Amino acid sequence: MAALAALFVTSTSAADLPVTLKSPDGKITLTLSNEPGGPLKYAIGRNGESLIVPSALRVRLAEGEISWGTAGEVSTRSSDRMRKLVATKAAEARDRFNEATVIFRPQS
Repeated sequence: MAALAALFVTSTSAADLPVTLKSPDGKITLTLSNEPGGPLKYAIGRNGESLIVPSALRVRLAEGEISWGTAGEVSTRSSDRMRKLVATKAAEARDRFNEATVIFRPQS
């Protein structure tokens, strides 16, 4: 998932869930959704076909479980830039991705 989030630097936009991210080539999609007080869900598709239907995303941290709650602000951005490499055969590599940041308020 992080790789999808985890190409071309654009302005950051704020939105609500659901939010759909596409891979740089547009073939893979990741959709995040949430109903207030419910689980954060994700779905993955490729070339318009479902690979993973909407499923609960379980998140456990040292502070506790944060899988259930309400999503707040969602921001997305894209980046596409070349990075210089050191001590490799290639002089540079393309760093290309789309990402979303979700502020999530866990259920108490």
